[in-house]
Amino acid sequence: MAAAGRVPPTPNDRVRMFVSSVADYEAMSDIFPLSASFVIGVTRDPADYWRHVMHLALLRKYFYGADHLHLAKVIDSMVELIVEEQPNQRDHFAALREGVGDLAKRTHTIYNVDGEAPRGEAGIAIDDLYGRHLHGDYDRWARTQSTPAVFTEMALTSWCGDAQRTLRLVSQSLDLGLEEGSMILE
Repeated sequence: MAAAGRVPPTPNDRVRMFVSSVADYEAMSDIFPLSASFVIGVTRDPADYWRHVMHLALLRKYFYGADHLHLAKVIDSMVELIVEEQPNQRDHFAALREGVGDLAKRTHTIYNVDGEAPRGEAGIAIDDLYGRHLHGDYDRWARTQSTPAVFTEMALTSWCGDAQRTLRLVSQSLDLGLEEGSMILE
């Protein structure tokens, strides 16, 4: 929902904003790439942690909250740009949209720390970002204090990698639609 006095972007404008934002993200990612893997028992470079925090801070807008660039909204706007529908194109976008919603909750590993409710990668990563770095949310900060650093780094590595792959898949789907002429961006 738009704030008072603000008009939400048109589908075309939202997709143009998405293209610009992805270009900025990719430029940052080229300079500060995510680590390719996480190996338990190996001394970690502190720069890896901060690279993941930076990626998380930039990727979260695509998966959380009411941001105009939430990928579900972007995908809906992309569908509005279809002028010549290709076979299964709408099904592809529907599956992408469902996957975006799942990413905010998806987990590969359940972390159970000191009797707290089990959390997945997304919960640990967002707690770290909002509790320690962006907002100073006390409850989230308190959870970070009881979460072993190795859990936090594993969660950041996993979630950021999944988020980056999902963002790139949506971006590539747009590029393909534009290249084949099934979608028009003005």
